[in-house]
Amino acid sequence: MNTAFLKFKLKMILTFAIVLLITFFVIYGIVIYLGYGINNIYLFYVSIFITLVYVLFQWAIGPNLIHTFNKENEITKDSKYSWILDIVDNVAKKNKIKRPKVYIANVNYLNAYAYGNIFTGPRVAITKGLLNILDKDEIEAVLGHEIGHLRHRDVSLLMAIGIIPTLIYWLGLLLSYNPELNRRGNSMLIGFGLIAFSFIFEFFILYINRQREALEDINSVFTVKKPKSLEMALAKITLANQGVYVNHNSINNMLMFSPLNNKEEINDPNKLIEKWRKEKVSIFEELFMDHPHPANRIKLIESVSR
Repeated sequence: MNTAFLKFKLKMILTFAIVLLITFFVIYGIVIYLGYGINNIYLFYVSIFITLVYVLFQWAIGPNLIHTFNKENEITKDSKYSWILDIVDNVAKKNKIKRPKVYIANVNYLNAYAYGNIFTGPRVAITKGLLNILDKDEIEAVLGHEIGHLRHRDVSLLMAIGIIPTLIYWLGLLLSYNPELNRRGNSMLIGFGLIAFSFIFEFFILYINRQREALEDINSVFTVKKPKSLEMALAKITLANQGVYVNHNSINNMLMFSPLNNKEEINDPNKLIEKWRKEKVSIFEELFMDHPHPANRIKLIESVSR
C-alpha cells in the first residue's frame, strides 16, 4: 500500500476515534457529574428525537431541493451529453458501484457534486460551465472524485456526524434553563459551556469534511489514474470561479471545489499548480474551510501518485 495513503488513512481513523470519544465522555461525564441517571433527563431524549426527525426530513427532501435549485436536467442516451454517461459508467465500474444518475446543472458557477438517498438513488451532477473549460480526461478525473463520495457514503457519514454538535447544544440548553436540573448550582455554568463547545465542535466537522475531500482526491488517483488531469481541473476551476459566489449547504459539501476568499494573481493553470507545489499552508488558513487548500490537495495528489 502507498505509504502516503496509509498515513492519511491512519490519520482519518484517529480523527473519527477522537471525535467519538470526546462526544461520549463529554455527555456521559456531565450527566454523571450532576448525579442524574440518563433516564431522568427525559427532555434530552425528546431533543434527540426532534433532532433525528429534523435531520431525516432534511435527508429525505434534500435531493429534490438540490435538483430544483440547481435547475438540473438528466443526461440520457439520446442527449448531446451522452458521452458523459460512458465516462461515468467507466468510472463507476472502476469504483465497483452501480452507475448513478447523471445530471447537467444549469447554474452559473463551475463545479461537480454528488448526492442522493434511498428514495432518489445516487446522483452525480456537472454544471454546464464546467464542460466548457475541461477536457474529457479532466472531467473523468473530477468524476473519480465525485463518485468516490458515493462509494464511501460521505453524504450520510457527514450528516450523521453533524448531529453530534446539535445534541451537545440541546444538552447544554437543557442544563442552562431547566430549574430541576439547576438544583446543584453548577449545571447552568456547565450548560453554557456545552453550548459554547457545540460551536467549537463545528471545527471538527470542517476538519472531517476536509479529510473526506482529500480521500476522494486519492480515490480519483487510484481509480481513474489521471492525477495530472485532476490537478489541471482543480486549477482551471479555481481560476474560472474567482469572484463567483457558491451557495453552501449540506450537499454542497460534496462539491469538487470550494472557492477561496482571496484571488489568485496567476491566470495560467500550469503556473498556478507550480505555485501551489511550493506554497506552505498554515493550519489557520484552512480552519474555516470545508475543503483542503488547493496547495495541500496538489501535494497529496502527487504524493499518492508516485
